[in-house]
Amino acid sequence: ATGLKLSMEKTCKVTISDLDHPLAEILGEYNASATSSYDGAVTWTMTMIKDPKDNTMVWIDQLTNEMVGESARFYANVLKDEEGNITGLVVPAGQYVGPISGYLMWLVGNTAGSGTYWRNSNLNWAYADGKFTFVPTEGAEDSIGILACDDSKAVKGWWNRYDVPPSYVKK
Repeated sequence: ATGLKLSMEKTCKVTISDLDHPLAEILGEYNASATSSYDGAVTWTMTMIKDPKDNTMVWIDQLTNEMVGESARFYANVLKDEEGNITGLVVPAGQYVGPISGYLMWLVGNTAGSGTYWRNSNLNWAYADGKFTFVPTEGAEDSIGILACDDSKAVKGWWNRYDVPPSYVKK
C-alpha cells in the first residue's frame, strides 16, 4: 500500500458480478460438437453470455464452429419450468448476424443431409445435467444450418449445415 494512509481509508466499493445472476448455472464455456455436412465431425468452444438488461435471454458466441465474435452472436430465450429450473433454450427464427466474409449469416432449421431449410422455424435445445441437446421440430427440421446472404438478405448458398446438430456440454 505505497502512498496510502491505510488508517484514513473508511470506505471501499466492491462489485460482485454474476454470483446471484438467475442464469449463472448456464453462463460460461461449453464443449461443443456436431457433424458438418462439409467438414465431418467438428468440435469447438461455445460461450453463453448474459444479456445485460434481460434475465430471460442469453447471447451465444460460437453457436456453430466457424462463427465467433460479437458480430456473430445469436440470442436465445431461456426456458424454465414452474419451479424456475432451466429446461432449455429457444433460438428465435429469422436471426441474421455478420457480416462475415462479406455475407450476412442466417440461422435456419435444416432437414439434415437434404439441403432443405425452414426459414420460419425456432430452434430448440433441451437442458439437463449441464448439457444442451438439440430438439428437432416434428415435420420440419432435425438439424440447423447457416445460409450466406447478401446485403438485401437474398440467399447466396450454404455457409455450413449439419447432419448431426450441435450439442453443448458445460466445461
